Amino acid sequence: MAPLRRCVVLLGFACACTTGVSAPEVSATFSFEQGMDGWAAVAADTGAPPGAYAPWSIVPATDFAYDGEQALRLFMANQTDAAKIWIVRSFAVAPGRMYDVDVSYAFGSSDFGTLNLFDLRTGSFLSPPADGPTLLAGTVHDYTGNGSDSDIGYRWQRKHVRTALRADASGLIHAVVGIWGTTEFSRTYYLDDLTVQVTRD
Repeated sequence: MAPLRRCVVLLGFACACTTGVSAPEVSATFSFEQGMDGWAAVAADTGAPPGAYAPWSIVPATDFAYDGEQALRLFMANQTDAAKIWIVRSFAVAPGRMYDVDVSYAFGSSDFGTLNLFDLRTGSFLSPPADGPTLLAGTVHDYTGNGSDSDIGYRWQRKHVRTALRADASGLIHAVVGIWGTTEFSRTYYLDDLTVQVTRD
């Protein structure tokens, strides 16, 4: 059994000077052992009223974990053929500075092959995305396939996305990880050992 890990968040405004490489102003790891760890669950394009035609949920669960006893379970019954679900969390930085934002995590999927895969979306924003088009415009695309050509069940893969943006006057950067349902299937995925590092460019 992997050791339990709680959410660890380190904030600061320091730079490493001897190596010439900036130290992260934010270095945060989330294993969801205590719940959502400050991440908010959001959805778009799930029907009217929201969720009527594409039921969804993002909750901590114990049935499949990469680190510790819990992971986030992301479920979507994509009856709208366009539903999007994601998690978002804000991190404080210095206003007006340019930053690299690294988001890495373990992603658990039972999708295999190359057909009928959903989209995995990862990125960073100056304001939390409030709708589907904003989410898609500001995130990096990947597929939800687990790398297997055959049905082997759920499998963990490491994902890593780096984006860059200049902080505005709010001094907040919002990290996002989500799923875009691109075919009319019901799917469940898992997210664990999520790390966000924000470094001055």
